[in-house]
Amino acid sequence: MAALGGVFDNAPREVKEYISNGPAKVKQWLQSNLGNRSRARDRDRDRDAKIRELEEENTRLKEQAEERAQQQAEKQTEEIRRQAEENQNLRAELDKLRQSKKKSTAGTSEQTEQHTENIERQLAKQHAKEIENVRAKLAKKIEELEAEKERLKQEAEKAKRQAKLELRQRNTAGTANYRLRCSLWGTCIGPFAIFGCVIDGEQRARE
Repeated sequence: MAALGGVFDNAPREVKEYISNGPAKVKQWLQSNLGNRSRARDRDRDRDAKIRELEEENTRLKEQAEERAQQQAEKQTEEIRRQAEENQNLRAELDKLRQSKKKSTAGTSEQTEQHTENIERQLAKQHAKEIENVRAKLAKKIEELEAEKERLKQEAEKAKRQAKLELRQRNTAGTANYRLRCSLWGTCIGPFAIFGCVIDGEQRARE
């Protein structure tokens, strides 16, 4: 009776004696089919563990993506600060040249003016390039984060669909086994079959 997983622990003594002293094939069939319940519960636990593992992996990937985005933003901020310092130095040099222009002679004034114009063009060109680079980097980073978010969302949905499909398949298989057990008990066990069906139904309800 222990091999039957405790299903008949609360059964009347006559039922226990009949099953214990009954045909070997009946006992083997009962042991095989009742043992399937334990295996089904193990599969359910494995499925739940897999879902938890996928959810934890999903959370870990999101945290990594956020951390990478934060690091990238910090690097870009530092680069912008450095370029701003360079521009400030160039502007300081430009101011010095303008002051020098006022004090210089006509010949040197023309040379200083040309140098000043060159610096102004350099500043404008560099500033435009910096803005374009920052915009391109931010656009690329946003695109990467959106793609990563979509991929993680699809993986989570796929895992949930697979878990639901496995659960429906096991429920369908369990219903078929239940009907087959009731039919066989009605044929082999005779007047005591009703006890087994009732107890089996109560056991399924508790699960």
